[in-house]
Amino acid sequence: MSFNKIILIIFLLTGITVAQTVYSNGTGGGLWSDPSTWSGGTVPTVNDDVFIAGTDSVYTTIGAQCNSLSVLSGGRFATSVDTVHVATSLTLEDNAWFYNATTEPELPGEEYYLDPQSYVVHSGSGTVGGIHNYEFGNLVIARNAGCTPGTDLIINGNLIINNTAYNVVFRGCRPATGSQTHTVYGNVYINKGTFSCIDVGDNSMVGIWNIYGNVFVIDNGNNLESRIGPFSSANAAGLGIMNIDGNLILQGGRLQAGTSSSAGLGTGIINLGGNMLLDINSAVATNSDGPFALNFVGSGTQTVNMDVRFQMGTSVFDTVKAGSNVVFDLDTNKWGSTVGGNFLVQGSLELKGTSRLDGAGDFTLVPGARLKIGSPEGIYNAGLFGNVQVNGARTYDPGATYEYKGSGTQSLGDGLPDPVYGFGVSNPTGITLDRDLNINGLVDVLNGDLELNNHIVTLGSNA
Repeated sequence: MSFNKIILIIFLLTGITVAQTVYSNGTGGGLWSDPSTWSGGTVPTVNDDVFIAGTDSVYTTIGAQCNSLSVLSGGRFATSVDTVHVATSLTLEDNAWFYNATTEPELPGEEYYLDPQSYVVHSGSGTVGGIHNYEFGNLVIARNAGCTPGTDLIINGNLIINNTAYNVVFRGCRPATGSQTHTVYGNVYINKGTFSCIDVGDNSMVGIWNIYGNVFVIDNGNNLESRIGPFSSANAAGLGIMNIDGNLILQGGRLQAGTSSSAGLGTGIINLGGNMLLDINSAVATNSDGPFALNFVGSGTQTVNMDVRFQMGTSVFDTVKAGSNVVFDLDTNKWGSTVGGNFLVQGSLELKGTSRLDGAGDFTLVPGARLKIGSPEGIYNAGLFGNVQVNGARTYDPGATYEYKGSGTQSLGDGLPDPVYGFGVSNPTGITLDRDLNINGLVDVLNGDLELNNHIVTLGSNA
């Protein structure tokens, strides 16, 4: 080998930068640019693979960089005026935290490995995520101004909203983004701020949240500073849909159709698969001119328990879907609209005790559905009697089943059709007939007695 070739090899070798693995100090972490933050006392370079230990919190100023960044379980990494530049991959283990307070909506790096139980706290940009960073573990929104997803989001853990005020909104989409659909596989926790589908909007927009867990709208101060509804901001338009597989629980929070006094005509829909609870410190509000629907779509028993009244000043179209079994336990409270709409029962609806449907809308019980009556007064076609007291049309189809399920003496009421498909008694004190009945389907005496009282029950040919 010639002398010149030896010199060239030495020169090339001295120009090679060897990548290293750099660990945080294990004693609490510190500022990225401080050598004492790192085991070995060397600040990471763009070629280094960096690991932040579960005992440590590391935060950046301008100029932080590395090849890859891994935050181990229990570790914390926070950005301020600038984020770290990650050349390749970002990894967050379970219970690892990344605080993104910069103006960048996406996390740093080209590839992301975010454990479903990791946490990204977004408090910087008005946009959350983007086409390269659309999937998160747990996502925390902690903003002092509204923000919107940069693309369709997938949240494998929980979505947590900890904004600074009730009117700081995390909206599913707005005209600048167009229609969007987001998925949350865990729960949604609204601790302060508003959670919506569409902000402003236009008639062609569709904003959808698919939530596989529960939704908690909780304000421990009971100031209604945690809020949920399909629309936010003035003149909202389009179609906003929340599909909630689990429960909807409001404790000191507010359920609303919209947020602005300049109401819009958008259509808002909540499809609920679980139970619904509103405690005494919660509220229901409208702030919208468009139709609103809260549909019950679960496959098991769904209980609605409210310590406040459900009333909206827009048309409300609610549906108990076929196959759903819904129990309204409202005590002395009411459910309805001051404008209009319809409460449609395709499945099974139980109205316990003095629970009441009221307001300006209609009530429709279709063939094949089941109505369970708790009121002592039974069923009425008009007036303020029984569980169904709507001012609109009351349709009790003869192809439905009617079950009297009170705890004391009950009257049939003048609204029970004749014939009916099915008739049931589930009242320990029994039911005494005040007329003849024609039943084409099934007679169920589940609890108590059916006292004919000298009347005749005639069964159809297929009964």
